[in-house]
Amino acid sequence: NSSSSSGQDVQTKLSILSTDSKNFTRNSSTGPEQLIGCYNRSSDREPVLSRGPFLDSKSMNHKLCRNLCLNLLANKTELIVHFGLSNGIECHCGVELHSEPRLSKLNLSKCSLECPGDSGQKCGGKDGMLVYGIKRELSADWTDMISDFNELK
Repeated sequence: NSSSSSGQDVQTKLSILSTDSKNFTRNSSTGPEQLIGCYNRSSDREPVLSRGPFLDSKSMNHKLCRNLCLNLLANKTELIVHFGLSNGIECHCGVELHSEPRLSKLNLSKCSLECPGDSGQKCGGKDGMLVYGIKRELSADWTDMISDFNELK
């Protein structure tokens, strides 16, 4: 019965892909950070990003927050990681932003507090979170797994 044998082949490949994906390693290269916007972070709303805040009153800057989030979310499979800066000293991380209407975009002037670790950078505002996205590159092993998965379709 060829249909049941091909069904088993697909199931076997999916099982292997699922197991391998838990142990994949990412290439360390990432694309440049891209500004997504300034979002309302008032206490009566859901958080803009799911992880944080992580505080650093002396050295917070974009690179510190970016690297923290890339390390914190290294085991996630999403290609885009977000990091957000607020209140001048807070870093937040996540793989997705909460969606409208709960999330409202603000004018960039609401996210204009200087970063203590780099006065040339902005680290959000009292009520605003400055959110950036970073595109991660996949390792060759992960790219091969995606190709194998697409062949199953």
